[in-house]
Amino acid sequence: MINKLQQIQQKCKCSINLSINDYRNYYQSIRKGIDEINRMLEDWGDDLLSEEMINKMIEHEMIVELCFYPDTPVGSYNIFHYDIEQALEEALRILNNN
Repeated sequence: MINKLQQIQQKCKCSINLSINDYRNYYQSIRKGIDEINRMLEDWGDDLLSEEMINKMIEHEMIVELCFYPDTPVGSYNIFHYDIEQALEEALRILNNN
């Protein structure tokens, strides 16, 4: 996992933010945290979390958010997942295809 994070760091010119279960800092239920993510995604005009992803997040009681800025402090990617390793792999796929 550390190796993947280092690869992401090497490919990004700006910041990388990894958040795990941030919803707990606000005494929210996982469902409330997921609802807030979907509202944010909707505001951005992005696809909402799939039912499958939502169910896995609830099952594992895990919300991983990985935000990274590959080129400038303006353009970022946000990945939401229930598995840290898979979120890192998805980020690397994005970075390797750019």
